[in-house]
Amino acid sequence: MTSLWRIYCTDAGDTGWQEIWSNTAPTTCPNDIGHTVNSDSIQHIAREVEVLRISGMDTKELQTEYMTRFVQFQYDTDILGPIRRIKVIARGTDGVTSFDLQVYDITNLISLVDTTETNTEPDVVIDMGAIITPPSGSVIIEVSGKRNTSSGSVFMDEVVVFAREI
Repeated sequence: MTSLWRIYCTDAGDTGWQEIWSNTAPTTCPNDIGHTVNSDSIQHIAREVEVLRISGMDTKELQTEYMTRFVQFQYDTDILGPIRRIKVIARGTDGVTSFDLQVYDITNLISLVDTTETNTEPDVVIDMGAIITPPSGSVIIEVSGKRNTSSGSVFMDEVVVFAREI
């Protein structure tokens, strides 16, 4: 799992604690690898943990003209922590060359993260990427998709939500 680390940068103009999400402890300043850092200052702050897994949802075929909702769920950041990342398990059939996926905050009317997937092999795990500005409070989240080809089908089997531990 990815962890949040911090390291103390001693370079003028960037002096202070710098944070980075990484699978390993940082050894350089996340802002500029040429900066001088205090190597004894590395601290582990938090980690990314799985907080919600949605499976057994009604599988729907994606359309080409508009986003199709696969799943909608309520998410309370005060209980589960700030959303950090969402992964999905999806698959495409013959003829599909790419498809779009989106995580949307319905409560605040904002896209949290989106991606285009070109790997259409069966049951591929798709990391949607880090959610840079997570919502706060209790929100309704929707995971949707759209295929980018005129033929074939795309199906979603599972959604896994990761949060910053609280």
